[in-house]
Amino acid sequence: FDHYIVALPISQTDLNQIKRTGLGLSSNSTFISVQQNMVHDLSGNNVALVPPTQAIRVTNLVLDTTSPVLLSFTLDLNTGYLLLTFSELVNDAIIKTNTIAL
Repeated sequence: FDHYIVALPISQTDLNQIKRTGLGLSSNSTFISVQQNMVHDLSGNNVALVPPTQAIRVTNLVLDTTSPVLLSFTLDLNTGYLLLTFSELVNDAIIKTNTIAL
């Protein structure tokens, strides 16, 4: 329980929100700030405050290089909709419908 490096899992919901906001696209747009009560050392001292105005730039940014996968689809002949379910967020504003075949 005494570590210099702490790995925190990020939920799929949070990952989606990060991608929506454009955070993580480059090191120029990826910073972190922390409040003093985020963590403390073994003596109970709080971590030093890093305010948003002094946020720290990411040291190592691993970009999203995983392509989305089409997981399933629903064809609703009553409503006239084709519903596509992907493994991750996609930009639905640029879907090329002429590339879909049923």
